[in-house]
Amino acid sequence: MSAAEPRPSAILWSHADGARDPAERAARLAIWSLPGVGPSAIAHILSVTDGRACRLWTDPELARRACASGLSSRALEAELPGALARRLDDVERDELMKLPDGARIVHLGDPGYPYGLARMKLPPLVLYCWGDASALELGHRVAIVGSRRDSGWATRATANLARRLVASGIVVASGGALGLDAVALGAAVEQGGQTLAVLPSGLSRLSPASNKNLFDSIVTSGGALVTEIPPPVTPRRYTYARRNRILAACSDVVVVARASDPSGTMLTVTAARDLGVPLGALPPVFGDSGANGSIRILDEGARLILGAQDALELCYAPAAVSYTHLTLPTIYSV
Repeated sequence: MSAAEPRPSAILWSHADGARDPAERAARLAIWSLPGVGPSAIAHILSVTDGRACRLWTDPELARRACASGLSSRALEAELPGALARRLDDVERDELMKLPDGARIVHLGDPGYPYGLARMKLPPLVLYCWGDASALELGHRVAIVGSRRDSGWATRATANLARRLVASGIVVASGGALGLDAVALGAAVEQGGQTLAVLPSGLSRLSPASNKNLFDSIVTSGGALVTEIPPPVTPRRYTYARRNRILAACSDVVVVARASDPSGTMLTVTAARDLGVPLGALPPVFGDSGANGSIRILDEGARLILGAQDALELCYAPAAVSYTHLTLPTIYSV
């Protein structure tokens, strides 16, 4: 990308107000719903159409140029004709019908769009949220992430930390995976706290399916499930990476309960570092080969979390989350 070319995130934010127009909102949702199309492709479309993706429905030559450009993705070129065949008046209704009852669609530019995602290089154009969306916006969120293969000590320590955090008014967030993610979310729900699960699948294909009862309890207890993945999509390798970035961006602190290296948990750690989100880790047990990732991030400067107070100090530190370097649309102005 040359110095003269705006970054995709700048393009997305500069056209955020377009979500207020029903036709433009529907056009963006129709394109976002296409298989394999993500923020880069959407930013390309908005650049080509000067922020009016709905023009593609009435200007075939513009649509051809959008797909022919060297910046377009193969997925966009292959799938865009399918989107253009849809009636814009039907798009939002059709997409909502694919979601669980009570779920909603939040566009970049909507008042409920999470402020923390402004830090991302490629923020999602659309989020699908089921439950109480205040889990995304209000208060502080501490993400607790860890291995799917938990240990007895890590399980107890993770549950204890989650309970104490929600007792202090913190929203406990995680990726909803088997193992320590589920332990953290389950303990927080049992304590009566608010939780946030960021998923690698669409809301009509909750993953992992074995956590269905946990996901239901999150929604019914005042928490939320959120994903950028369209409703019918099952997890793919790339959706886990996208999930990890959103989880880190939504959080004020990321705490590693137990992690091997390499692992999906370490990808969340990398995302948090890239975004400037403070990191902490529970102390690994001596000789635990499944905690070499935890040892690594502690060696690299992460905060040792011996109790909830350590996580709270990270959470409320003045430099924990800073947005002073960002230029946000007027919808976020105070």
